This record gives sequence, C-alpha cells and structure tokens, in this order.
Amino acid sequence: MKTKIQHIAKAISAAFIGLLFLLIVVTNTKAADQWMSVASGDKSVAPPEQTLALTVLITDSSGPITGVVVSYTIVQTPTGATGYAVSSATGTTDINGRVTTTLTLGDVQGQYLVQAEASALNNPITFTTGAFYDQAWQEYANNPVFGQGNGGPKAYYPTVIYDTDEFSGHGDAAWYKMWASDGSYIRVTTSTNGIDWSTSVTSTGLTNPHHAQVVYDAGGFGGTADHYKMWYWDMDNLYNINAIRTASSTDGINWSNDQAITQSVTSPLVSNTPPDWNRGSYGPVNVRYQSGAMPNSGTNPFDYSYVMYFDATAGAQEVVGLAYSADGYFWTRYGDEPVLDISDGEWDGSHLGYGTIIDTGDLYVWWYSGGTGRVDQGIGYAVSTDGINWDKRPDGPLAGIGELGGAGSWNEGRNYTPMVLYDAGGFGGHGDSSRWKMWRTGKSDSGEYSIGYAGWDAVPPSIYLSTPHPLLEGDSGSTPLIFTVTLSIASDKPVTVTYATTDETAVSGIDYTAVSETLTFNPGEMVKNIEVLVLGDTLYEPDETFTMTLSNPVNATLSNSQTIGTIQNDDPAATGELQFAQADYAVAENAGAATITVVRTGGSSGATSVDYATSNGTADGNDYTPISGTLDFADGEISKTFTISITNDMVTEPDETVDLTLSNVTNGAALGVLETAVLTITSPIYQLYLPIIVTDGKYQLYLPIIIK
Repeated sequence: MKTKIQHIAKAISAAFIGLLFLLIVVTNTKAADQWMSVASGDKSVAPPEQTLALTVLITDSSGPITGVVVSYTIVQTPTGATGYAVSSATGTTDINGRVTTTLTLGDVQGQYLVQAEASALNNPITFTTGAFYDQAWQEYANNPVFGQGNGGPKAYYPTVIYDTDEFSGHGDAAWYKMWASDGSYIRVTTSTNGIDWSTSVTSTGLTNPHHAQVVYDAGGFGGTADHYKMWYWDMDNLYNINAIRTASSTDGINWSNDQAITQSVTSPLVSNTPPDWNRGSYGPVNVRYQSGAMPNSGTNPFDYSYVMYFDATAGAQEVVGLAYSADGYFWTRYGDEPVLDISDGEWDGSHLGYGTIIDTGDLYVWWYSGGTGRVDQGIGYAVSTDGINWDKRPDGPLAGIGELGGAGSWNEGRNYTPMVLYDAGGFGGHGDSSRWKMWRTGKSDSGEYSIGYAGWDAVPPSIYLSTPHPLLEGDSGSTPLIFTVTLSIASDKPVTVTYATTDETAVSGIDYTAVSETLTFNPGEMVKNIEVLVLGDTLYEPDETFTMTLSNPVNATLSNSQTIGTIQNDDPAATGELQFAQADYAVAENAGAATITVVRTGGSSGATSVDYATSNGTADGNDYTPISGTLDFADGEISKTFTISITNDMVTEPDETVDLTLSNVTNGAALGVLETAVLTITSPIYQLYLPIIVTDGKYQLYLPIIIK
C-alpha cells in the first residue's frame, strides 16, 4: 500500500489575523496508489478581493485519474458571516486529473473551511481547505524612524512596549518605550506616537548586551520594585548557557541582578555539543511573561510564568526552540526538536530567528526573521493553535515589509527583527490608527542600521453627525439647513454612509424638502455637508423639527446616528382676542337661520383664524343643522360671521338651546373671554280670532285667543 498527500500549502487562520492560507486536513487517505491533493490556486489574496481558486488533483501510480466526481461543502465559517459560497457544488476531474472550484469568502474575516470529497474512489478521500485575507501592512512613508538613517545612533533588534498609563512613574513617562542595540550597548528611547522618538540614553549594568527582549509589569515582578526584566545575548558567549543573560530594573535604564540564566541538565537550552541543533544560542527570540498565579509545574510550557522562544544554532544554521521557567532564571527546554525549523530549498532554508509571538486568544501568531546564509533577509509569518506546533506562511516572506527594500532604500541590505504590538482600540489614538504596529531593523547599502515602522488594520474612523443651529424659515422660496458630518480620522479607504430625514413636528413638502441619499468620503476627506431645504412661508407658527438619521456605514463606525433639525419661525404673531360678540343669541324657530358674529378685539394686525363648532344643548339635530368650520381673519379684519340653519318643526315645545364653541386660534392671537356662547331657539306665537256673541243680540265681538 502506498499513500501520498501533497501539501502544496498549509495553515490555520484566526478571527482577525489577515493572511490568506490554505489549511489541508486529510481525513481518509486512498489506497492502491491513488491520492488527492491541492494542485494549484491562489494561496493568498489581499482585501478587498474575496475569492480563492481551489484546484484538486487526483492521481494514481499510472498518472492522472479522469472523470472522478468531487463534491464541495462549506463546513465552517466565522460567526455571523454571510455571502460565502463555492462556485460549484460538484466538479469532475479533466484529462489531467484536475478539477477547480472557487471559494467566495464572506463578509466577516475569519476561517472558512471547504470540504472536498471524492466518494467514487475505492476508498473515499476527503480533505478540508480554508482561506483568509492577506496582511496589508502600510509602510511609513518617511522610514526609518530611528537610528543612523534618521540622524541617530546605530540601532537594531528593537523591543517596543506600549503602556496605557505611561509606565506609571516607573522611569520616564511615555506611551511607547524602545530598547535597541547599538552593537555595544542597549539604548532606550521614548515616543508619544511610535514614530517620533526621543534622544536615546544608554542602559547601565549589562554585560556585552545584544538581541534584548524586555518585559514590563506595572505591579512589580513578584511584588518587588523591579518593573522591568530583560533577557539578552552576551556577545562574548555562544556555545554555552552564558550566552543568555537576564537583568532587572526599576526604570528600564539602570539594570541590576545581571546574571547568566541556568538550565536543566536533562533538557538544556544550549547543549554545547555538535552537531546538536541547539549547540549554541544567539539569545532570546521572544519572551512571554504570564502574570498572576501560574501552576509552574508539569511539562506544558504555558503553565509557567515565563516562556521563552530562544535562538538555537548548530553553527551553520539557526532555528528556534521553546523553554519555560517559574522564576525567569532557571529554564527547561520543551521537547527534543525546534518548534520552528528551517525549510529546505525555501527562502528561510538555513536561518530563522528573532521576532514576535502574540497570543490572539484564538491563535498564536509569529512574525520571524529568516533567510538563506543569514537571518536578516526577510520577515516570515507562522500560526499555531497551541504555541508549539507551527505552520508557516507558504508563499515566502511577507510581501512588501517582509522583503528587502529597493535600491537606495533604508533596508536594501537587511530587513529583519520584526517587533509587533497589537491593540484592538488602536493604541488610544497615540500614533496612527493601526491596530497592529511593527518596528523592524533595516540596513542600507551604505551600512546604516535603522529601525522602520509599519501599521496594519487601522481602526475604522467614527462618523459624527453634528446638530445645526436653528434656521429661520424665511417668507418664501427655500433656504438650506446644513448638517455637518465629520470623520474622527482620515481613512485610506472610501467611507460611505446613508442619510435620511423623517418628520417630527415639521411636515416634509410643506415645511422642508425630505432627503434620502448616500454620503461618500473619498480617501483623505474628513468633512462633508448635508443640505436640507427649508421652505419659507408667512404664517406664524411654533418652531418645528425633523430628524436626520445616519445608517449603513461602510469602512467606518457611527459615533452618533441621529440629530434634530429645527426650523425657527420668523413670522410675527397676530394680535387680538377672538370671541363671540355676545354670550347669548336667540332665533325664532320659524326664522330659518341664525347668524353668529365672532369679533376680534384688542388688536387686529396679522392674519389669524379660529375654529367654531355647534353642539347640542337641549336642542338636537331635529331642531337645527350641526355645523363646524374655520373663520379666517385677514390683517386688520375685526369681525366674521357664520350661519346655523334652524328647522321649523311646527311642534309646540319649550325654547331650546344650542351650545357654541371657539377653539384653535392661530398665528399668535388668543381666545377672548367669550369663547363659548348659547343660541336659544324660541317657539313662534300664533293668534286665532273667534267670534263671540254678546247676549243683547245686537252686536258681535271678536276676541283673540292666543295659542302657542
């Protein structure tokens, strides 16, 4: 039986580590000389591209196998992701034994896994491949930021620490501190933004220091006054444990307790035995301090307070081993092999070393130095789920910042020692908005050693919507009310946001013109205006409002999403009081109608109006026609009337009443005292004359009899 799986590319991706890798997990291999592998395809893409071509190759000992059906299933995506897909659910291998599909990544960065299965083979083969975005580091335009190329001392192998409390009085106050070698000593410099660095000072109390790694604890290591610890390479030693020394400090400049570390006899870091891979050491590659109560027992290195990735050399090669310690002085090597080894025939074929390891919570990530013949020829990248077993980026050093610079550049001759920091909030605005920051060593063709800076994954700008001052509406036409929209920082990407108005007390089309559009900030732009046209009139009215709402930001977040626009009345109020001319009105039932007078007293300037209405008193709809309406008073007008129809029902009945009411006076006028009145409907008087004969028989006398 012969089984072969060809790993063209292999990696694991994290929730926010931006490198597109392929992860191949074979779950069932094929017997009888048949195998499946990833044959070709894009191994890394940079945002905003979101597709990855996956080509599967199926062969046996006779060559490619044609006509094999391969099915694809997306088996894992980041939480909340949408928009992911494979272009074909199935495919059939061609005459070359190949079949290709395209994986479309979703809208959330993270790990996307696709399972490919060839079930028709004698023994089905399944593998899983995943993808992620590439890192988009932005080189600082004015590199280098420190060192000989910047008018300073020779500087290489930097350690940079950022502290939100400016190191709490433990040495000079600063957001950033950097320790870098000048070839003889370790120099210390500070910065407010990670780019502009102070004049450096020379550390004291160290022995032939180089390749320093510094850690900081605001509470003091072990409750002591020592807030800084350093591990470094003693340049006078190589093939013994004295090559790695440690010291402590209260201020990060003046060091004490300088001594060589010690090591386990059975699991030494440095063996001094050729041709061991760990015969000698050029010092620490990366040191992690895990504060708090740790078990400090067992064989898991991450159960200890101190973890060191250390440089190990057999003489012609450099690799990296792993060690652990309870106190930072006595160390035990983990395992019998390096945790990061050279790759034969690759760019890091003989040397790799100094760099930065960060635990993201989901994944360990590692930027390391590497090369063939020397360790300073580029910057590689690797990932791990446990900090022990690592997968390298398959495409060589990182593009751009991971490669040697062009002719005449500050890093033309060397490009290495990546020092990386991560802060989800973008380092509190202290410096550019990058969440990831890298400082690395470069050497120019003229021999100058300097440190350059690069940033990646900038915190997106926040969008702030301002509240405009109230705008006088005007008497006619339209006037723009301006809403200013501002980005917190300039972006190198286009930023868009949707905006729309909604009515509050103002009515669109009457008081203002509604808008609903998309606002676009081109790269570098920070301020935009939104205009809403306010419509003028001559009516006195209260100030009116409408809401402006932002939504659907792209490449930005919303600082606030709503504010109010206020239309300010600029029309004078009408004067006077509107009321009935009298408190009581009367009308005969057979009169047909009653006329009601409303008067304006105490002033008559400006137009105004008032609503009137009838309601039943003792009368009802059989006695009159109910009515309501509005009386409009022009400027200077002081009297208006309205008419109520009366029904003559020819029925003898008592007088009846109708209630009259005024309401809703407009434009600043007011209701007077007589805002209500009563209309009385009186019954008519009928006279009937009947003859009455007087008893003397001579005369007839007619006397009226009144009937109501």
